[in-house]
Amino acid sequence: MPTTPNKSVTHVPDGTDVANLSLTVTGQSKEINRLQDRVSALSDEIMLLNLELKRFKTLAANDINALFGRDDNTNE
Repeated sequence: MPTTPNKSVTHVPDGTDVANLSLTVTGQSKEINRLQDRVSALSDEIMLLNLELKRFKTLAANDINALFGRDDNTNE
């Protein structure tokens, strides 16, 4: 039983395929830019929250020390 070689089928894109691909790439590029902006904004928010949390902890520690009459410079 002789075997026949598989024929390779190539798709040659026409103008419609290229236009659709171009629109897809453009849309994806816009979405990537939007997402990168969002990630950057969220990163900035996280940094600010960390700074605010550090400040809150410092102020809270100062208040606790003031309530108990402790001074950080003493070894009590």
